[in-house]
Amino acid sequence: IYHASFGQQVSVMLRRHSQLVYKDPVTFLGRSIVFLLANIFFSVVYIKAREHAQDQVLNRFWTMVWFLCVPTQLSVVAVYSYSAEFNSIKKEIKNGMVHPLAYLIAKVIIEVPLMFVFALFAIGIPAYGIMDYEAINFPRYLFIYACQMYVWECMAQLFSTLSANPLFGMMLVMMTWFNGFVNA
Repeated sequence: IYHASFGQQVSVMLRRHSQLVYKDPVTFLGRSIVFLLANIFFSVVYIKAREHAQDQVLNRFWTMVWFLCVPTQLSVVAVYSYSAEFNSIKKEIKNGMVHPLAYLIAKVIIEVPLMFVFALFAIGIPAYGIMDYEAINFPRYLFIYACQMYVWECMAQLFSTLSANPLFGMMLVMMTWFNGFVNA
């Protein structure tokens, strides 16, 4: 019986999941565009907060809150596709077709750069183009934002595995997001 090496398994998982990202644009590209449009909306609503004046501090703070919270809430959309992916990969692991670590490594290699794309769409134009954030802080803010997006993406993946019904996972994401938003 031939068994693929660990490296071959990672390679196959990378190739397959890259194709899934390409063929299902809603999971990543669609959300990126929604992040951009939603945060541009909040930039326009709080356009006066561009001014570095004391009376605009609270408004500037609220733009940051909206920039951070609205895109993370959209991780609920990914739960459905992650649920289907989990059911598929669970069968492959059970049948000995792939090692779980090969799958996880491939997922991390694909998703981490995509979180930086998410962050770039979410804060590039809205925060630095419209709201006039200080450009010197862009790399740090981009990194922190990408990390935060990855945390929510991982929560969406976790919640998609807890039940056979993806709606339950979506509800858990919404509950966790709302709890974080209210306690922020």
